[in-house]
Amino acid sequence: MLKRVYLICMLMPLLALVAVACGASETRGLWVDAFHPGIMNSAQTTEMVAKAKDAGFNAVFVQVRKRGDALYTSTIEPRADGIAAAYDPLADVIEKAHADGLEVHAWVSTLDVFADDPAYEFKTRDNVVAKHPDWLMKTKEGSTTLQQKKVMLDPGVPEARKYTVGIPAFSSGLPNTSWLIWL
Repeated sequence: MLKRVYLICMLMPLLALVAVACGASETRGLWVDAFHPGIMNSAQTTEMVAKAKDAGFNAVFVQVRKRGDALYTSTIEPRADGIAAAYDPLADVIEKAHADGLEVHAWVSTLDVFADDPAYEFKTRDNVVAKHPDWLMKTKEGSTTLQQKKVMLDPGVPEARKYTVGIPAFSSGLPNTSWLIWL
C-alpha cells in the first residue's frame, strides 16, 4: 500500500508537467447568479463582461434557469421575472463574452421550480408547477413545500426526469455555450 501512495505522489508532478506541456489551460471563472443584477438587461451584461475581463477571468458561469424559469429564449418555460422586455440574457452574454475572448458556461438549476413565497411569483402560471403538480417532491406529510419554502421536481418521477433533461433542447441559446452545468 505504501508503494502505491509513493508512486502516486511521484507521478502527480509528472502529470502536471505533461498537462502544461500539452497546452492545458487554467480556468478562472466568474459565477453569475440569476437572483441578483448582472444579466437582466444589456447594460448589466456589458458591465459584467467588462469587469470579468478586467479582473482576469477567462470564463463566466451564468445561471440561466433558477426556479423553473428561463433567462434565455425558451418554448417550454416561462420567462424569468426582472428581465428587460424582448431581451435574451444568455444570447447577449454569449455574444459579448465571446467577443472579449471569454468562455460561457450555462448553469442550470434543474430541480428547483418554485419558491412558495409571495415575493416570488411568476408573471404567468404557465409553468411546470401548474401543469404537472404530480411531478413535485413531497414531504412525508404530503406537502410540496420543502425546506426554505422550495418547490422542486421529483427526479424519481420518470416524466419529470425527461422534462429536466429536455430543457436545453427547447432553447435557442444553450447550445452555443461552452458547457452546460446541471445543479
